[in-house]
Amino acid sequence: MRINVAVLLCVLSFLSCSPITTKKTTAVPEDTRTVVIRSRGDTAHVIVEFANEKERTKFLAGLDEYLRRKAGRKIAVDTVRHYVHFLIPDSRGTKADSIIIARVGEDTIEESIISRDTASDTAGADSLSDTAALPEFGGIASLYSHKHYLDIAFGRLLVGKSLALATAPRQNGFGDTIVNIRSRDAYLSASASSPVRIVLKLKDNAKSGDGKSFSAFDLVDAWNKYAKKHPAESKAIFRYVKGMEALLRGEEAIIPGIQVVDEHTITLHLRRPDPRVFTRLQNIRLIPAACKAGPYYIAKGKEGKLLLQANSHYPAGRPFLDKCKLAYGIEENAFLSYSLNAYDAITLQQTRDLEYARSKFADGAQLLPISHNRYFLALNLQDKATRSFLHAIVKPNELLNSYVKMEGRVVKALYADTLLLNVSGAGSALPQAPFVSTALRILYRQDDRPSVMIADKLLADLTSAGVPCELTGKSGNAYEQALINRGYDIAIGWAPESITGDVAEQLRVATIWFGDEADEISRISSRYEIPLFSITQYLLCKKKLNLYQDRLVGIHLTDSL
Repeated sequence: MRINVAVLLCVLSFLSCSPITTKKTTAVPEDTRTVVIRSRGDTAHVIVEFANEKERTKFLAGLDEYLRRKAGRKIAVDTVRHYVHFLIPDSRGTKADSIIIARVGEDTIEESIISRDTASDTAGADSLSDTAALPEFGGIASLYSHKHYLDIAFGRLLVGKSLALATAPRQNGFGDTIVNIRSRDAYLSASASSPVRIVLKLKDNAKSGDGKSFSAFDLVDAWNKYAKKHPAESKAIFRYVKGMEALLRGEEAIIPGIQVVDEHTITLHLRRPDPRVFTRLQNIRLIPAACKAGPYYIAKGKEGKLLLQANSHYPAGRPFLDKCKLAYGIEENAFLSYSLNAYDAITLQQTRDLEYARSKFADGAQLLPISHNRYFLALNLQDKATRSFLHAIVKPNELLNSYVKMEGRVVKALYADTLLLNVSGAGSALPQAPFVSTALRILYRQDDRPSVMIADKLLADLTSAGVPCELTGKSGNAYEQALINRGYDIAIGWAPESITGDVAEQLRVATIWFGDEADEISRISSRYEIPLFSITQYLLCKKKLNLYQDRLVGIHLTDSL
């Protein structure tokens, strides 16, 4: 890692200081503060997290002046960096203060606040116990999702980010320095007994939602089953675990590098040292839904229609509803079913549906955003001229507003858009179409409507330009397997908005779509990534329903039943 020691000393020295006050204050416990420093290209990223909003607010109060008077010029003069980006998420992950210091001249620093209320994935956090003003518990709600699979918004009802990792030793390599991962409400703790051996400890009193204790054996069994159903997602979590690649090729029935020592201990054997292994393990998918360890668990049901039961043993606090009936992808007319009270809430994405809901149900319902997903194109093409042509021909704004027709906004990048200025060459003249000997393969998820619309538009534009191409639509496991096999030239993907401050999510996207290249600025400048737009998903719900802390996991009845 090439980051100037002055940057680290400057930032970390400030973290250890507090503003002068006449009142007695309580210091943040060492294991509740997270500092992540990432250095790639011309940018040093410093992400600072706190366990509660009080300490975060106190930190921010003195940060602007501190940077302006001390840290800013020191960083600009003593390093070769052009940018230093400070990101300070709140304790729920639903907004973040983002401050950037830009070196614009030899002796000039431009300092600006990028955002004081950046929109993020509203389903990003899962703890419901960080405030005293809790809604009442109890009741049943019936929900419908227009998607044909459980997307991340509804998937968070069954898993939780707080389950991912408890503690991690300091890591230093590949541009990452991780200090003191937060330990609140986690099932697992992790340590490295050697550079290629990771020890995971399951807490002694771990229980599933139905009250049964679950052991390391249950967790490893769930991982093996999950890997077969979700190969790309599992590869992102267990990237360098021995035998993972063999399992994905169908040569192994289990993951050989994952071994159970006893009921509470698991070892991961890596085929090479991985300084980012602890970051990868913070993936929210680490504890699969099959463990019944999320806010809710599946009590019964089948594909498309589930009954979710509240998990009273959930470490972050049980959810408010007793039960949640969840249907997805089976309705021809969701509005009609909603009107007939078959559902208490339905999801909406398309502009025309949102306009209809706002006019038809203005008095008796409310529209609440529950997730934001960022779409992008990943190019698996060796010829740079072809990649450059694709960058020039794709018009995200036109694609969003005239074809996808969903509520959203164009983004410059998946997670570095505040740092990028015209890197993609937007506005430049359309280059001549390259000669392509074989048809370009466009891979998309056929059970995701935005992906279908993006693929259709790409096919039309490329065919019109004289570039032959073909569409390959796949769902679920087949789509993930195609990503692993790299059996495409253009792949349509998406990630939750929380990727802007979630390094584990950034590594996940890099592994699945970009051959482990985590430097997004490099990906875009090399024309391997084409950022598109962020799309908002809404919940149209009856007045009796509301979302605590604006998150789907906090859904509750406003009146007791």
